[in-house]
Amino acid sequence: MDHPSWIFSKTSYMRGRQCLKMLYLFHHKRELIPTLPKKQDAVLKKGFGFEKQVQKNLFPKGFNMRSLLGNAYSEYHPHTQRILAAEKQVTLFEAGIISQQVLVLVDVLRQNEDGTLDIFEIKNSFHLKSNFLWDAGLQYFVCKSYLGPKLNGFNLVLKGHNQPFKVIDITPQLEKRLAEVQQDLELLASVIKEDKEPDVAMGKHCSVPYSCGFIGYCKGLKTKK
Repeated sequence: MDHPSWIFSKTSYMRGRQCLKMLYLFHHKRELIPTLPKKQDAVLKKGFGFEKQVQKNLFPKGFNMRSLLGNAYSEYHPHTQRILAAEKQVTLFEAGIISQQVLVLVDVLRQNEDGTLDIFEIKNSFHLKSNFLWDAGLQYFVCKSYLGPKLNGFNLVLKGHNQPFKVIDITPQLEKRLAEVQQDLELLASVIKEDKEPDVAMGKHCSVPYSCGFIGYCKGLKTKK
């Protein structure tokens, strides 16, 4: 089974969309990121808790690839393809797909009896946020590129007001973003090939939509000027 290479992950793509400098530092000076603050760590753990609730209630027979592979990210894609080829119907958590030099681990990948596949992205939120669509947009781009017509749909699972969960088919929205995702990846690839980091001034993007781990570094540069 082939082990295709990749340059970007979902995390690095989202960093690049937020700030090109953050992306560059993430690729070349990752050691500058301090230990995750307790508050941010608690938010992540809360999100993982909701994800487990969804998995248990909506996909009780799913198999978690992370329990098998851990941090061996180069193994996720070939193991996922091996399982999909061997099983007629199967649901995988953290299934790995690589295409266009991007690795994504999708929250839930369900292979149906007819061979089509549905993807479910889980978010611990009551509302559909714009950054969710960019996150899902990259995954859809990669999955459609690799799976082709076998990809049936891409869904978002959110918290419900009158029920525990609500499932939204966001395939039409993601289809409209394909060209822009392609353009994003071309830009990001050119940025990380540069000899020096981009000159980006500090601003709102340092904390929106996510807090940047390089804020301390950038503040230090600002002080020196």
